[in-house]
Amino acid sequence: MNLKNLTLLFGLIAILYACTPKAVPAPQKPTEKPKIAETKPDVKLSPCKHWEGSPDREEARKAHVLYRDLLKLNKITDAFDLWEVAYELAPAADGQRYFHYMDGITIYKHFYDNETDPAKKEAYLKRVFEFYDEATRCYPENASLYKSLKAFDLYYNYPGVATDKEVFNLFKEVMDEEGKETPAHVINPFTALMQKLFANKEIEMPETQKYSKQVLDVVDFRVKEYKEKRNPKWKGEGWDIVEGYAPEVIAMFEGEKGFFDCAYYTQKYYKEYLASPNDCEVIETTYGRLKWGDCDKEQIERKTIAEKWIADCYEPPEPTQQGTVTQAYQAMEEGRYRESITLFEQAITETEDNTKKGNYNYIIARIYYQYLKKFSQSRQYARAASKNRPSWGKPYLLIGDLYASSGTRCGPGTGWDSQIVIWPAMDKWEKAKSVDPSVAKEANKNINRYKQYLPEVGEAFSRMLKDGDSFRVECWIQENTRVRVIK
Repeated sequence: MNLKNLTLLFGLIAILYACTPKAVPAPQKPTEKPKIAETKPDVKLSPCKHWEGSPDREEARKAHVLYRDLLKLNKITDAFDLWEVAYELAPAADGQRYFHYMDGITIYKHFYDNETDPAKKEAYLKRVFEFYDEATRCYPENASLYKSLKAFDLYYNYPGVATDKEVFNLFKEVMDEEGKETPAHVINPFTALMQKLFANKEIEMPETQKYSKQVLDVVDFRVKEYKEKRNPKWKGEGWDIVEGYAPEVIAMFEGEKGFFDCAYYTQKYYKEYLASPNDCEVIETTYGRLKWGDCDKEQIERKTIAEKWIADCYEPPEPTQQGTVTQAYQAMEEGRYRESITLFEQAITETEDNTKKGNYNYIIARIYYQYLKKFSQSRQYARAASKNRPSWGKPYLLIGDLYASSGTRCGPGTGWDSQIVIWPAMDKWEKAKSVDPSVAKEANKNINRYKQYLPEVGEAFSRMLKDGDSFRVECWIQENTRVRVIK
């Protein structure tokens, strides 16, 4: 077996993990002799104990078939005694099958879930991860499979059992070994851990750059592969979820100067400009990104966007804006964003004009959002801008954009946790047009665009919520809002 068969195995394991057994009578002895596929003589067998050539061969085989039949019926407790016989006689089964280890995980997870004694729970969980290690040792050709499942469990189901760095390193081994064949379930948790560890300075930029590129390459390769082949397993294998999450998390590194090169920014942002060639905000963002990526001034894309920006979008500072403000604008235009922020902050202290204060705070907010990818700081300055200019709608539009862009920060990119960030975003867009009718068109455009991403009625109902109910969105947003569903 190789990792191309991972999804089938993983789905089976997930189903077994999720099942809650019911009390059942003792299993009846079968009337026919259990059947099991014969071992192929030319296949290399596991170095661990198996039943081929063993005097206990028939007993081990029979126990194997019987306990697996019970597992298929979700009779996990009844299966345990037979599994234990099969495992003791032949941990590696016939030398080709990993089932005794993977099924041991299923059984001991069931024990863990139904145990209340802390010491016993700890012992059961320890055994779960020992099975992963045994499988890795006894079936080294599938080591990536077992490492990936172990890391997945540690990340999603048992956080705290291992450190983030330990789990990251497990996923990293899989990435190194599998390359573009890395399975879908590895990509999102690996990417999330990488972003977290980099932010906490637990991994260095070169390593983060290397694996960010590798993640993007894998996603591009697999997504293209599935779409070209129109593979019906596209959604079932999770690549649609990966496509909506991992690249967005990787994009958070754009705030680090030198993290990505000119080619990255050109490929990503110039495409957006070509799609909206008359949108000054898109033009400004694209121009800023190409400068941030140190693209050569003679590069055709940079020259084109610079000419477009100067001709249609550039607003030179007013004659009265001298000194600090002029320097701030110049630093921003040249891609020296952190310096620009410092200068605009200084300019705020040098004026008593609230309109100017609001403008400068808003510019800082946009720099943090568009270029440095610092959402909390962006909101902080947008809020300050709205206090300076209470009847100005743009700061509220920006905060709405921040919230709507937080699907991958507050969830997996799809599903409930990623959808509910739209609610406070809509609050801000509605606020924007209520205080400033001049932005109503843009606010309504955003609201209508995101309506399609609202949760379904059933999703809310399953959480005992209905349209219009009060709700608090946590994550970094931390705001009260109201439930909205697709109608």
